[in-house]
Amino acid sequence: MKQLFLEPWGEAFEVLSGKTFEFVGLAEENGNFEVEFNEDEIIVFAWSGSNVKVFCEGKELGVSQRPTVPSVPKGQSVSSFLELIFGKKDN
Repeated sequence: MKQLFLEPWGEAFEVLSGKTFEFVGLAEENGNFEVEFNEDEIIVFAWSGSNVKVFCEGKELGVSQRPTVPSVPKGQSVSSFLELIFGKKDN
């Protein structure tokens, strides 16, 4: 079983085999999710200015209203900024 992490909120969800997850990003400016696949985890990063809803098999997971992702320095993504702040973990 894998863990799915939603960043920058740090929320964790269990990924059960055969289940479908959907991520809906809401923002004034277009952006893209970044996804990292590791052996035991999947990390989904939202973009600056967005808010995200997570669904599994049509059911909303986690909190219904997350805070909007804050801005990061120009030229950086949320994932690269978090890596800079917290350091890259060794795999």
